[in-house]
Amino acid sequence: MRLSATTLGYLAAGAIAAGEGGLGVMLPPYLTVLGFPVPVIGAFVAFYAVAGLLSRLPGGRFYRQGWIRPLIGLSLLLQCCVNLTYPWVSDGLILAALRLLGGFSYGLCTTINLAQFIDGLPPRARRDRPMALYTAALSVGFALGNITSGFVASAFGYTAGFTVVAMFPLAVAIATLFAVEPTTLRVARAGRAGPRALLQAMGEPLLFVVLLESFLLNFLFGLHYALFPLYLLSIGASLAAMGLIRGLFSTMQVASRISTGWLIGRLGHRRLAVVGIVGQVIAIALLPFTTNLLLLTALSLAYGLWRGMSLVANTLGMAESSDRAVVSRGASSGLYNAASDVGVLLGPLIAGATAGVIGIGGALLVMPLSALVMHAAALALNARRPQPAARVAD
Repeated sequence: MRLSATTLGYLAAGAIAAGEGGLGVMLPPYLTVLGFPVPVIGAFVAFYAVAGLLSRLPGGRFYRQGWIRPLIGLSLLLQCCVNLTYPWVSDGLILAALRLLGGFSYGLCTTINLAQFIDGLPPRARRDRPMALYTAALSVGFALGNITSGFVASAFGYTAGFTVVAMFPLAVAIATLFAVEPTTLRVARAGRAGPRALLQAMGEPLLFVVLLESFLLNFLFGLHYALFPLYLLSIGASLAAMGLIRGLFSTMQVASRISTGWLIGRLGHRRLAVVGIVGQVIAIALLPFTTNLLLLTALSLAYGLWRGMSLVANTLGMAESSDRAVVSRGASSGLYNAASDVGVLLGPLIAGATAGVIGIGGALLVMPLSALVMHAAALALNARRPQPAARVAD
């Protein structure tokens, strides 16, 4: 039995997210146990985005027939090996190298996988439902990784926790042997390849908005990813409680992504993306005002709800903008995922530095509000630019 390109897309998205989600629960506390300070922990959390950025251009460049399945399988195997190695390492430099390798595998897999998923969809078919399911697959993976790692690490220790979450990417790496690739790939327009074409594509008004919101979505996620576990530890929450809250957060994203189609039909994906970012900012900014686990869980669920809706809208925008971009589908996916990498990179780095000055609670309040101001200003400036006539998709 052969797996279709879209089925492989769902499986690979879930597996890579499970490996990263489990790491998100365990890595900050593990680094705390090893004695690293909060700013350094923020840097470690962000390291994988650096390698992710380095993987985007190669991922887009080598997005071609015959390379898709091997690259997805290789990236999943690399993530598996990295997660298995973490509990045996305490040296800072080696931990940083592992984080970079994990980031490279995550970046390579998500770049290739998203592009092949879009190219694997039937031509001229509606994309809102499959794109919602694709983003939901990511959340299913994060939920599995969050809950599994939290409970296993709490009951049996970090070694068991890291080992369990490494099995998700390993299983799907094996499944790539039985998958097929899309029959048709969207390539770059004639003469539109290389760094100059990438810069031109980034400046296109539609793609610019998609990249901006991809950055902000992941900037917010990055700061929450780094600071929220530390905030829970500071109020005495256990690893099991942390894993449960993050698992519920990811589960809420699954539900919201699957049910977002009707909202897109009524509001349009552009309006939904804006409303979703405002909702996320409010949910995160309210976290430091309570230490009650039930209220913190409710705010995390609200954040998951709005993030899930925003990601569906943003990913649908990416699919549409990549139809019109001058560069290939793989390069568009690389730019889109690179914007998310920059967000995930700067989010924890600035969060760690800010928390070192004004505390974890202060950073959770100030940083989301600053992101909202940036979003509003950038949208206002982009709206004043001349809008080119729509190009027909290739």
